[in-house]
Amino acid sequence: MTLWTPLAIADGFVEGGVSLAGVAFMAGSGLLHVGYYSSLQRGYEHGDLSVVYPLARGAGPALSVTGAILFLGERPSTLGLAGGGLIVAGVLAWPPAAAPGSALRSRRAPSSRPTRCGTRMPSGR
Repeated sequence: MTLWTPLAIADGFVEGGVSLAGVAFMAGSGLLHVGYYSSLQRGYEHGDLSVVYPLARGAGPALSVTGAILFLGERPSTLGLAGGGLIVAGVLAWPPAAAPGSALRSRRAPSSRPTRCGTRMPSGR
């Protein structure tokens, strides 16, 4: 937002400003993004990266296709729907492997120590 604000102000002077509908869409987009990133951060904080990341990457295309159909009246082609279906199938196929109590979650992570860049490195114990 900070990066584009000066350009938006300059465009407002050159083109005559932004309509109230434009301001409403920008505010709505900002609120959606704040909600998405807050949820994503909470997911990364409380969940396994191997589960949260694929869900987050697959949720965007699935939600955008669904929203375009429901709210914008879009009618994707059969190939487009097949692609969206494959994304949803891939997202739904991944998490059960890391469900609570499964073998993947019950394994203990090796001990590690933080590095300078914030990642973790095996401690060799």
